[in-house]
This record gives sequence, C-alpha cells and structure tokens, in this order.
Amino acid sequence: MHRHPTPFVAAPLAFADVHAHSDVDAEACKGRHEFEAATGGLAAVALELPPALAAMLRFPLCGERRVVYCHVHDSPGFMQRARDWLGERAEVRPSRELVDEGWFGTGEAHPRFAERVGDVALVMNGRYTVKDWTAGEPRHLHIGNHGGPTADEMMIPLIVETA
Repeated sequence: MHRHPTPFVAAPLAFADVHAHSDVDAEACKGRHEFEAATGGLAAVALELPPALAAMLRFPLCGERRVVYCHVHDSPGFMQRARDWLGERAEVRPSRELVDEGWFGTGEAHPRFAERVGDVALVMNGRYTVKDWTAGEPRHLHIGNHGGPTADEMMIPLIVETA
C-alpha cells in the first residue's frame, strides 16, 4: 500500500487571554475601613465597605471589586456618603452613566439590563478594590483582580503565529 504524504498547510494560530488582571497594592490601601490578609509572605489590602454604607444596600455588592455595582435604597444619599468615604480612591457614579457611555457595548440593551448594574457604580482608581463580606463568608486573600477601567486592565494579550 502506498501512502501519500499529507501536505503541510501554513495556518495562523492565535492565543488570547480572556482578560487582564490588576494586582492590589498593599501599601496604597492603608486606611480605617480595610481588610488585610496575608498568605505565603504576600499581603494585599482591599477596602471594606463600612457598615453605614452596607446598611444602605438592598443586597450585597455586585460586579467586580474594581467596578462595583450597588443596589441601594437611596441613591443620592449613598453616593454622597460613598464619595465622602472613598475620596480620590474611586469615582462614584450613577450606573446609568456607564450604560449611556457605552461601557457595556453598543446597541440596545435588554429591557432588564439595568437590574444587573444597580443604581450606583463605584469605579475604583489606582489599585484599589472594595468588598463587602456577607455573614459567615470566610475572609480570604484576593490579590489579582479583573474588571477595572484602566488601559492596562482592558488590554487583552493576543499572540498570532503562522506555522
């Protein structure tokens, strides 16, 4: 039986990551309402939502630790208290602004989309993150985070090679 060699065809091969990550900077997050954890000699500090703000939530924070969606009872009151607490560490914005600015893509959103992004968004600056902890939830170290608005966090690595 005679075998015919399979012809080699050059084809591009592409690899992409699903998203970029941002590491928490432990020193930049020092403050009054914060949680610190350490493991394996590494330390990360993330802002913890203060009880006064947590009490204004309809249910726990949603989204990611870098862009946080808040479902609140009183949007103006929550926004003012959040701005007072966060200062330069975050932008406190109505979630509707993010939708209007195209953060979630173009086109018409599903009629129930607003339910997913809440009333208020906390858009964290620098390497800051924010988290609320539900009753009984174990505290844990979370150094790598995604979901942030910086160019580094939105840059998705893509490698293309032709063999």
